[in-house]
Amino acid sequence: MLFGRAKKILLVRLINRNYGDTVIADNTAFLIRKSLGSRAVILDYDLRSRDVFQVRYCDAVIFAGGGLIKFRGEDFEQYISGLIEAAEEAHVPVFFNAVGVEGFDEENAACMALIKAINSPCVKGISVRDDTKTLIDSYLQTDIRVRSVVDSAVWSDKTYKNIKPQKDGYIGIGIAREMLFADYGHSDIDGQYLAAYWCELIRRLEEKGFKWKIFTNGLNSDEEFAEKILAAVGHGEKVPQPMSSDELIETIASFDGVIAQRMHSCIIAYSLGIPAVGLVWNDKMRFWGERIGCAHRFVAPEELTAQKTVEDFEMSLSDNIKKADRALKRGVYKELRHFLRRCGKNALHTEPLKDYSSKMVAAALGGIGKKFKNTNTIDAFRQSLDAGFKLFETDVRAASDGTAVCINGWNKDSLGKLGIEFTERSKQGLDTETFKSCRYYKRYRAVTFDTLAAEFSEKLADRDIKLIVDIGKPPKDRAESLIGSVAGSIRAHNIPPEMIMIRAQRESDVELTEKTGLGCVVAYFVSAGKDAEDSAKKLKTALSCCKKHSIKVLSMTPEVFSADVAAQCRKNGVRPLVLSYTKAEDIYNAFEDGAEYVGSHYISPGHMTDLLG
Repeated sequence: MLFGRAKKILLVRLINRNYGDTVIADNTAFLIRKSLGSRAVILDYDLRSRDVFQVRYCDAVIFAGGGLIKFRGEDFEQYISGLIEAAEEAHVPVFFNAVGVEGFDEENAACMALIKAINSPCVKGISVRDDTKTLIDSYLQTDIRVRSVVDSAVWSDKTYKNIKPQKDGYIGIGIAREMLFADYGHSDIDGQYLAAYWCELIRRLEEKGFKWKIFTNGLNSDEEFAEKILAAVGHGEKVPQPMSSDELIETIASFDGVIAQRMHSCIIAYSLGIPAVGLVWNDKMRFWGERIGCAHRFVAPEELTAQKTVEDFEMSLSDNIKKADRALKRGVYKELRHFLRRCGKNALHTEPLKDYSSKMVAAALGGIGKKFKNTNTIDAFRQSLDAGFKLFETDVRAASDGTAVCINGWNKDSLGKLGIEFTERSKQGLDTETFKSCRYYKRYRAVTFDTLAAEFSEKLADRDIKLIVDIGKPPKDRAESLIGSVAGSIRAHNIPPEMIMIRAQRESDVELTEKTGLGCVVAYFVSAGKDAEDSAKKLKTALSCCKKHSIKVLSMTPEVFSADVAAQCRKNGVRPLVLSYTKAEDIYNAFEDGAEYVGSHYISPGHMTDLLG
């Protein structure tokens, strides 16, 4: 190992609402830090992001794990191939950590693409959590180090060391989407079958004196079916949908035992020393049961009855389950460490450090957990503060009664996140009290601008932060009340005007903002044109408005921005503000092309600094 020098690891993970995948990545990150200590700089990378620009700035690429070597039901092969091609070009070593192998088909183009990727010279090692034989016999064509290990999630008791089992006398019933069995070839086990199965299973548990709660790993489709089952049972409780891996771990840690359809519910339970019975809808479940010496606790599709499951569960309670076997756990760590100790400084390029925290903007106050965006909530604001942002943008619209509230427009997408049906009437907005009672994704509280201003003012006391207030294009009969509401909150919470920027889209709204006498910075927004000629005309009009009102910031979308547009802005004494990008490559290029400020929901200043610094 090279001592005294940080290694930048691009950790490739699946980012979705199945928090089992998040648990895999969290555990892999824990094992990387366990191996490298303070010398580890871990950069999270969403497998589906297509942001391969990041690869050449890292010393190694590690696929966190999960069922990646598969060619049905997902499109992983195209993303894996793109990443490995980039790594090959940049001479960056790649490691597949505790991956699942799900079949082989020499007639399948996606399978053939996986073979090509896996056998690339930059791939230095693969650890396999299940079907090692198929990988070696059918996929491998070169001399790559391959070892059989268990899933990284067996380390959950250490990764989430602050979460301890708090058994509350309940059995966890882990439900997945209704067509999961059918989609994996078990056509007779459809939604109707599973609904009857779960209802009978719960009835049998109750007859034996067990208390129960339904839970899921977080996917919306799992939640929908879980709600159906609860309704069909007619009583009982479902644990709220998890919004993070910590919440999933806490849920499972509260149970005395688990009967679950998702594999990582079973693996987490195993790590915490909680007995679990799994339903085998995919061979990976069977492999897991065999790997830990508990094949009898995983119910095969042909044996899937409530009676059989409850009998197996009762037997599991008397198995004297202990924490995960130490030797099994160490195997996955050992292989990861073996790879890390043999990769040195491989980054193809380095860049001079830039102060991204003073130039990057948390769009709509930033994303939550790399999954939820455009919430404009206090939760998003706090997470973005922790991620190193100093500039924040919030969308503010007029409620039906004129109050300024934080929402990204009264549209179908925003209202859907609040659980509100979109209608023609809803285009006029909710009233303030109704809006305040709403929750984004049933969790994150919708807030007025006044509530946000109070929070911002409190944080401003000890931090150098600024807020961009995007007022959109309010109905003309509500524009003055909206802008007045914003101004009133800024004054009420004693926010210095130099810490606020009002982003307007019409000259009339600029004039209304000036009329308030706030004296804050104003940014003007230029929209995309129908074609190049129309875009040029819009830019010219916007720059003219900026000159007339001494506006020094021109806001635009990535579709409008270019190096040429930046040059025209600079020529007119205006700084470009571009919202919003999803890729590190686009953020980097925007700054190189002359953007003054660049917005993103998920990519933080800290990520850019670690990547390019």
